Amino acid sequence: MIWPNVASSYLHLFNKIVKLREETTEKYPTIKLNHLKKLTDNVGCIQFAKLAVPDNASGYTVDDNSRALIVSTTHDKLYNSEISKELSKIYLNFLEKVQDKDGKFNDMSYEERNLIPSSEDSTGRSLWALGYLINNSKNNELIEKLKLCLINLIV
Repeated sequence: MIWPNVASSYLHLFNKIVKLREETTEKYPTIKLNHLKKLTDNVGCIQFAKLAVPDNASGYTVDDNSRALIVSTTHDKLYNSEISKELSKIYLNFLEKVQDKDGKFNDMSYEERNLIPSSEDSTGRSLWALGYLINNSKNNELIEKLKLCLINLIV
């Protein structure tokens, strides 16, 4: 998220409602997921990094993986990218893995042994991410997996 991209997204949104300018957002650079990919392993997105090096001791949070799911879903919607599809699958798998029998989501240590209760705010963000995915993804495999996750949440 750099300011020119934020401004571009606002312009795009405003132009959907009222045409503000003839300018289009295609002039802005392609969004790259390099750093997000570095923070992501086969389990999910690591919480912290020391510069460009993931800090494994920080573990994984529901909050960060929910945000990463929104980013990867948006990236896939914009660019139809295999990388963003793969990242979305990892983040959705993480949310499924840390959802307990009561439907609550938990943070997880790097060793994948300790589940730590996350905040209600994080649970809300995970619901937002899941709703965003189901509304914006065309990946049927992810949507079917998501439906199972949501059924567990409401049952």
